[in-house]
Amino acid sequence: MRSRPFLALAAFALLALLGAVTATAAVAPAPPRAGAWTTSLSDGGFTLKHGTGARKHKLYVSGLHLTTGEYEACEDRAAPVKVLGSYPLTVIAARGYRYWGVGKGGAEVGERPAKVRFHGKTYNGSFEVYFSTEDPSLMDHASITFASCTTEAAYGNHK
Repeated sequence: MRSRPFLALAAFALLALLGAVTATAAVAPAPPRAGAWTTSLSDGGFTLKHGTGARKHKLYVSGLHLTTGEYEACEDRAAPVKVLGSYPLTVIAARGYRYWGVGKGGAEVGERPAKVRFHGKTYNGSFEVYFSTEDPSLMDHASITFASCTTEAAYGNHK
């Protein structure tokens, strides 16, 4: 039978280890830079801007626009698509990683609802934007979905 001090020391060591793992998982990556961003493959882009007033320390994604591919379900030629409004950038936890983005976390990343403008009409749609877990100066993915059409960009950079 083991002594009480040994059991207490073992329990303390286990709690310290669990605390260190939890603290490491809770650390957010550095945020991406504010300013204009361009996206790949779709002649698109967006702006990361700081909020105003009490929200001046938060970053917001605004003006996300992409171009549909020529043979997607929504169009037989390339056409611009734009997300209306500004959306707060947050740290998303999904697939065991933590990264900056706009969307929903969980087992898989999900899009968040938004109004989308296409050919002068406004649709109920959704979108997501997320940045690299290792290098916040790179955008990993952006997509816009509306009316059975999805257009996306694989990566992007700060201008």
